[in-house]
Order: sequence, then structure tokens, then C-alpha cells
Amino acid sequence: MTLSSENSRLSLVAAGVLVVLLAVLASMQYRWLGQVAAAERDRTRARLAAAASGFAADFDREVGHVAACLGSSEAADLPETERVARRYDCLVSTGALPMVAELDRAEKSAAGPVALSRFDPSSRTLAAVAWPAALESIRLRLQDQQAAAGAPGFERRRRFPDPIDGNAPALVMRERGAGPPREDPAAARGFSIARLDTTYLAGTLFPELEQRYFGHGGLQDYVLAVVRRNDIAHPLYASEAAGSASFRAGDVTADLLTFRIFDEFRRSEMGDRRPVPLKAPAPAQNPSFAPPPRGPWRAGVGGENRFSPSPWRLVAIHRGGSLDAAVAGTRRRNLAVSFGILAVLAGSVAMLGVSARRAQRLARQQIDFVAAMSHELHTPLTAIRSAGQNLADGVVAENAQVRRYGSMIESEGRRLSEMVARVLDFAGIQSGLRSYRLRAVPVDRIVDSALKNCRLAAEQKGIRVERDVAPDLPAVLADEDAIGRALQNLIDNAIKYGGNERWMRVRASISPDASHPEVAIAVEDRGPGVRPSERRHIFEPFYRGESPPSDGIAGSGLGLALVRPIVESHGGSVTVESNEGGGARFTIRIPTAVNGGGEEAPAS
Repeated sequence: MTLSSENSRLSLVAAGVLVVLLAVLASMQYRWLGQVAAAERDRTRARLAAAASGFAADFDREVGHVAACLGSSEAADLPETERVARRYDCLVSTGALPMVAELDRAEKSAAGPVALSRFDPSSRTLAAVAWPAALESIRLRLQDQQAAAGAPGFERRRRFPDPIDGNAPALVMRERGAGPPREDPAAARGFSIARLDTTYLAGTLFPELEQRYFGHGGLQDYVLAVVRRNDIAHPLYASEAAGSASFRAGDVTADLLTFRIFDEFRRSEMGDRRPVPLKAPAPAQNPSFAPPPRGPWRAGVGGENRFSPSPWRLVAIHRGGSLDAAVAGTRRRNLAVSFGILAVLAGSVAMLGVSARRAQRLARQQIDFVAAMSHELHTPLTAIRSAGQNLADGVVAENAQVRRYGSMIESEGRRLSEMVARVLDFAGIQSGLRSYRLRAVPVDRIVDSALKNCRLAAEQKGIRVERDVAPDLPAVLADEDAIGRALQNLIDNAIKYGGNERWMRVRASISPDASHPEVAIAVEDRGPGVRPSERRHIFEPFYRGESPPSDGIAGSGLGLALVRPIVESHGGSVTVESNEGGGARFTIRIPTAVNGGGEEAPAS
């Protein structure tokens, strides 16, 4: 086994191991990202639940200040106006007044309708008013409760209405006096009603609570809404516009206006009236306000403290549709990034393999180039040394023989010069430092010069050369030496691979397919031709065809590699055509030196 084949086998094994490692890594990343996504979903859901619970608890605590003031015990001998005024002072002292839009008092008569009075803070008086539409449901419940109070089998604990009305919205609390409770709570005729200010709630309180609990910790991407349980289509508050269907089942929900609001009520009954403010201390108490006497706690909602489910609900939903959708989207993005990186790594491995193969092929070509150049140099040098030695030894004495030897030395020396020139041209082209001096050159002169330089090689091979140059061809804009060497390389290639037909033709004519005036110079032979698989590589450096005719044919592999860059530097092109029956035609096209205005084109 050769060293190169061993290296190739090791390279394939290494590439296979890398591919397997990439597959294992991709599988592990897929599973790991799935576990990370599930854990992140659980953590986010827990943070959401905690934030929603805190939001609801703080809101109910703020509303609880209102409930505590409405349910406070007052002396039984105080006038109704003074009782309501004290409740208003309590709202001022606890900082709960901004949440109250109106403070009313409802009173039941023995047989007549339930009357409503509204408290005027400026005059500190009560004035009778008609029941507004927003409080109609409360009026009906009070009226129904009054009518049912005397009915047989009516339970005491059900004699008082639900203290929370989510539609108004309002709090309804039975008035109570200080001291021992009455034997019959139905004897109480007065109710305090505080209608909540939805403008203040939606414009101030809810946004502050949202910022407090959802303004950090990665919860900024959630839309909040406060909705009535029986009217989801019209949210009381929404941080962003969203369809009502989105608020039916959010990522997390929390009940508002629950029994928690009476925690503050119980604290007030125990004598502790220090509220927990939302953002600033409560204003100083009204000097005329004094806490009511302490007494036993009696809820104004019935003996068992039961009432309807919470009328409001907080809903939080992700802007992307849902928490699961957001987590899935993040997971997809992470997978895309991860597999993109793996794809880059796989591409790098593939490119590394391709580069290694190309480097090996280039190394082989360079070795072949060195061997070919050594042979190319060795042959003329051997002929020159042999001729020189014969001349020095006096073996050749006749003038005709001396001239023949001199001609041979001159021919082999020119051959050596041409090989050196090819190497220098290739080095100059590869470095980008090669420049050309363009000027108008007759086409026939370029063709004749190239044929003259190749005449000896053609004669030695017995090649019959046909010259076909159209008359009156325009001059081309070219560097004569460079274009001559390119054409000479094509002729040398035809001589080497011309086959047994021993024929070639050089034809020059105006190119019929060009959009701009061009001269086409074609070199044709009747050799084996060029395989389709070789045409894309035939102008590459050090490339030699894999056809059998190329075996045993000397060459450096630079001849055709110099043709394309030289022609393209002149603004032209080179193509190769080959027939299935044999033969090849190489054509170079060069722009003419005369433009449309009849002036010589500028040289570059």
C-alpha cells in the first residue's frame, strides 16, 4: 500500500468519525433543547402564576380599604348623614377615595320602594336621587330581599344581598351600629353603596399593578386584561388590543374582587386601620374623623360569609398567542441556530475533505510537472551538449555539418527559452503582476509568427499544416508577444495530440456570433478529441487528459493553462469543441482594434 492511499484511507476514516460525532451531537442537542424548553415553560408558568396572584391580592387589598370604611360600626344614635360623612372621611384617611366614583346610601321602607341618597362631599349632606341604570341590579336585589324577608322559611343568612356587584361595579355593605348585634339583622334598613371608578382603575391602578408584577423578569411579553366574568367581549382594562376570544382562556388567570377584600374589613374591626398603600402613604386623617368604637366583628354578608363567585378576572396571555406557542417558537429558533452551527461544522468538514483531495491532486500534478519539466529540459540540453562536444572534438569539420549543428543548437536553445518563458508567464499571471501593452496588431502577422515558431516541431512529427486567414481582417488590440505565445501553445497542443492523421489547420475570420467586432482564430486537428468530462479541467494548471494518447507525451501542463488568462486579459474568450468521431477545435476570440468610430481603442 502506498503512502498516498494510506493517507486517503485515514482521511476517509477521520471524515466518517466526524460525521458520526456530528450526528450524535445533533441528537443530544435536540433532546437537551427539548428539556430546556419544558423547564423554561414550567418556570415561566410559575412566575406568571405568582405575578397574577400578587396582582389580584394587591387589587383586592386596595378595594378592601373601601369595604373596611363602608362596613365600619357607627354609634346608633348618629344621624344617617353623619354616618355617611364618617365613612367618606375614612376613605380619605385610608387613601381609598380615588377608587370611589360615588358614595350613596340606600334605605328600605316597610312597604315602599328602596330609596337612594347621594353624599355631597362639599356640603357633607345627603340628597335623594333617582336610581341610575348602573345600580339598577342592586336596587332590584334589595327590593327582592325586602319582599322575601317576611316569607315563611326565609333563612336569615340569606337576607342580605351579595356585597360585590361586578357590573356596576360597586360594593354594598349593610349599616351596623356599635355594641351588641341586633337579634334580627333584617331590622337594618340602611345600606352603604360605593361605586368604583373604572376610569381610575383602568388608567392608574391596573397599569401600576401591571408594571409592579409584569414589568420585569421576562414577563413584559404578556398582554393583561381585566374582564367581567359575564362579559368577556368588553374588557375593563387591556394593556394591548386583542380579540375577545384570546381572553377566554389565557396562559394564567386570577380572580378579582374575591372575599380577600374583607381581610381589610376584619382588620378594621380589630382596631387596626393602617392600610398597605399602593405607592404613597395615605393622606392625613380628617381631624373630625375618629375611628368607631371597637365591637365584635359581624360580616355584612350573612352568617356564613358566602356570596357569588368573583365577578372579575385577570387574564394574562402571551403576545405570540400562548405560553406554549412562545416556548415552542423559542425552541424552534434555538434548534435552527444549533443545527445551523452543526451544518456549518459539517460543511467545514466537507470543505476540508474537498480541499484535502484537491491538495493531493495538486501535489500529484506538481510532481508530474517537475518530472515533465525535467524531461523537457533534459532533452534539449542533451542535444546541445552532444553537438557542442562533437564540435569541440573536431568530429564535425565540414561547413554544412557545422551549420546543421548550429541550427540544431539554436532550435534547442529556443525551445529552452520558450519553456522558461512559459514558467515565467505562469508565475506572473498567478501573482497578478503580469501586464500587457496593447496595440493594433495584424492578425496574419500573429498567425505567421506562431506557425514559424512551431514549424520545426511540426516537421519532426510530419504534420501537414493548413493556413486559412481571411483577407482584409481588421487588426486586433493585443500584446503581440503574449497573444502569439497563446496561439503557439494551441498549435503545440495540436501537434502533440494530432493523432495519426497528422493534419492541422489554423483559420482566422470575423466572429459571426459576437455582439461586438471580434476576430476568431481557430486551431483544428483530427486527433482523438477531448472528452466531455475533461473540458472543464483542460485549461487548469498541470492538468493532462486521462485519455490513452496522453500517455508518453511530454509536456509541462502549462501550455493550455496560459491560454485562457492571456486571452481573457485582452477582453476575449477561448472555447474548445470536440466531435464524437474525433478531432478538436480550440478557438480564441479577440476584440478588434477599431471601434465604431473608426479610432484605435485605448490600450490598458
